[in-house]
Parts: sequence; structure tokens; C-alpha cells
Amino acid sequence: MAEANEKKPASETGRTNLGDYEEVLKLAMELSRNPATAPIAESVASTLLTVIGSGPSFAAMQSLVAANQASGMMYHNAVANQQTTNILGMVATMNCVQALMDKPSVVPWPDIGPRREEPFE
Repeated sequence: MAEANEKKPASETGRTNLGDYEEVLKLAMELSRNPATAPIAESVASTLLTVIGSGPSFAAMQSLVAANQASGMMYHNAVANQQTTNILGMVATMNCVQALMDKPSVVPWPDIGPRREEPFE
């Protein structure tokens, strides 16, 4: 039973296992010892290290981009709500001035909720 769970090397199974890093290291060492393949092995190793080493920085960059996008949407919504509130304040002021001068209201109220139809007494 223990023999079935034991991991066999890739050379015995006849197929390559990409997750077996020890085999990859052995192959890289063999290629770097041969003068004909040493430059190629070094360039492949440096490329792999560059790709692996840049992973965390790309993850951090994506996190910062997402945070900045969320922050931008938050500020956009805040400005839109502030402008709506300012417009409502101006309409209310204009209608109050019209009521004080005993003139009919020229500026209509925005449709925000139920509206009072009867005049104030």
C-alpha cells in the first residue's frame, strides 16, 4: 500500500511532470555544465526568474488600480449628489422668494417624491 502512494520520478513513469521542480533543477544543472548549451540554459533561467519575480509587483499594481478606480467612482458619486443637492436648494430658494412676493411659482419642483398639490395657506 505504501508503494502505491510513493511518488516515482518522471524518468521512471515515462512522462514529464511540470510540478517536479527537482527534476527541472537537475536538467538545468546538466544543461549549464555543457558548454554548448550553457548560454541557452542561462537565458532561459533568467527569463523564468524575471517572469516569476515580476508576479508580485503585477499583483500589487492591479490592486492599486482597482483601489484607484473605486475611489474615483466614489468621488464621482459624491460630486453628483452634491450638485443635485445644490440644484434642489436653488429651486427651494426661488420658490420661497416667489411665495414671499405673492407670485406664482415659475420654477417647477424636481420629481423626487410625492408632491403636494394644494397651495400653502
